[in-house]
Formats: sequence, structure tokens, C-alpha cells
Amino acid sequence: MNVIFDTNAYRCLAFSLRDLSEQDKIININRIKIYQSKKDIKTPINFWVLSEILQHLCDVNDRGYKNCSETLKIMLRHSSSNGNAMFSPMFEIRLARKFEDKTTEEHYKKLEINTAKLAIEFAENGRSEVFEKYICDVANYVENYKNQLYKGFIDAKIELKKAGNKSIPTGNEELHYLVLISRINNILSFAPELNKEILDELNDTHYFGIARTLKVLNNGYGYDFLSDDFLNNFVDQAICDELGKNDDTILVTDDSGVISTFIEKNAANRTMKLNDYLNYIGFDQ
Repeated sequence: MNVIFDTNAYRCLAFSLRDLSEQDKIININRIKIYQSKKDIKTPINFWVLSEILQHLCDVNDRGYKNCSETLKIMLRHSSSNGNAMFSPMFEIRLARKFEDKTTEEHYKKLEINTAKLAIEFAENGRSEVFEKYICDVANYVENYKNQLYKGFIDAKIELKKAGNKSIPTGNEELHYLVLISRINNILSFAPELNKEILDELNDTHYFGIARTLKVLNNGYGYDFLSDDFLNNFVDQAICDELGKNDDTILVTDDSGVISTFIEKNAANRTMKLNDYLNYIGFDQ
């Protein structure tokens, strides 16, 4: 079973260990991993969670800098297997592979690999010359990438308006397809041929990301694409892409908005709050 931690779940875990020595932090994270292994749980890092943490490390005066520097180290250790951090493939990479779009796949693989390398560089060597040279470039690239992808929300909103939906019923599968088509056309380097079979498959494998998109649009954030509320929910949606309709992936989050999306889809068991998750695996701080 895969378990994905959202950004705040990792930051809260780091905060809970803040008063421990470095050695005791390592001991506690290793204990968590032992308990997880007994339940055959893997915890790959989501790209958006990693990028959010890195963006706070661009500026040493960022108010989240200290917590995020600790969070990054804990995140990498928590996700590691045989000494190597595990990363889950981005939605964009999985989509490109599905449609054999090598150009798009290589583009996002490069982004993912370089971001991961930079995170490992900081964890091992702090603000090294290499980190200083590339951190702002990566942060800016991620920001541009975010701007490109939330254009997909704008396209989705336009398509939903064309469909005549003033209030968007999130249970309507056709609306899932409208959002999915908008995102596909925004990501791939060409417009692929789509049919119901392909859309059904993609809707199932990225079901909760699409459901979260619809809920955000329906809540009105979609009318102000530069608001903090909208951008925060955009990242939530990207993280929710990890969870398919019928897989066993769990999201660890304390975000009430995200949790409500799963409840509305009769899938409350697909999310856990951080403390509930730690209790579930048997870890007692």
C-alpha cells in the first residue's frame, strides 16, 4: 500500500520532533518506517509536496525556512528504501507515457529528477554552492509550471460554463471528463484521439484529483485564479492526483477541504489525519 503525505502533514511531523537531537529524530523516523514495513506500507514523495518545501528554502529569511529545512530531511529519510528516497511519478509523466508523448515525458522527467537532486543536495550538504546556484532556478521553474497548469483550471471553467453548469454537481462523470480533457490538452505536446474507454481509465486512475478540481471550481475559487485560496487548492488537487478510484493509496492530510472531497465521494477511508495514521501503524511518540 502506498501512503502519500501532503505538505502540512510532513511539516507537522517535523514540528513534533523539533526538540529532539538529530540522532533521536533519525531514531524516531526509523521507528516509523519499521512500523510501516509491518503493514507493507511505502511512502513515496509527491512532487508537489517536495516543490512546496523547496520553495521555502529559496530565501533564508522566509518565515517557514527553519521548519522546511528540517521537514526536507525528515521527508527524504521517511521515504527512503535501501538508502534511496522514493518519488512517485508526476501525473504529467504518467499521462505522457499513456499517450507515448516522449517530448512531454522527457520534459517533466528532467524537472522531477533535477528537483529531487537539489533536495538531496540540501539534505546532505546544506546551502552548498550547487544548491545556491540552482535553487531559485528550480523555484522559478516550478512557479512557471504551476502557472501553466492552473491555466488548465481556466480551460476547465470555460468548458464547464459551455456545458451550462452554474452550480457544478461533482457526482456527474461527464464533468470529470471535461476537466480531464482540458488538462490533457494543456499538458501533452499534441492533441490525442480520445474515446470513452481511455477517458474512463484516466478518470479512474486520477479520480480524486479531478473530484478535487470540480469541488474547487464549484466553491468559487475558480473565479479568482490568483488568490491564495485558489493556488493552495490547486496544489491539493495535484496531490490528490495520486489517488485512483479503485487503488489502495491513502492520503495523510489534516486539510478539512480535501477530506470533505473524499467524504462526498463515499471514500472517507482513503484519508487519514497525521495522528490517526501514526496510531494506525502503532507508533507512539
